[in-house]
Amino acid sequence: KISDKRLDYWIAPGLIVKIMNKTVGDGKYYKLKGEIISIIEKYIAVVRVTIDVDDNNSNSNPPKTKTVRLQIDQDDLETVIPKINSDVMIVNGKGRGSY
Repeated sequence: KISDKRLDYWIAPGLIVKIMNKTVGDGKYYKLKGEIISIIEKYIAVVRVTIDVDDNNSNSNPPKTKTVRLQIDQDDLETVIPKINSDVMIVNGKGRGSY
């Protein structure tokens, strides 16, 4: 029998996630999607998030954006279901980390 390879941590670089903690950035990043760009510890990820910059000029086309990097615990993140025909990453169990 092949042993179960499930672990209590699942974050991995390249994974698209959604921020689910209302207190991160005083709620500014709540429910925004980002990409994990690195892992600090087993449970802490650096997530790159792109946000719209409000400069009181709503006619800006395309809208101005800013990229921020946040250190976030995996408990404050959830995985995002990929678009149809997109790559899917296995985040836990047998095949963990493969696409």
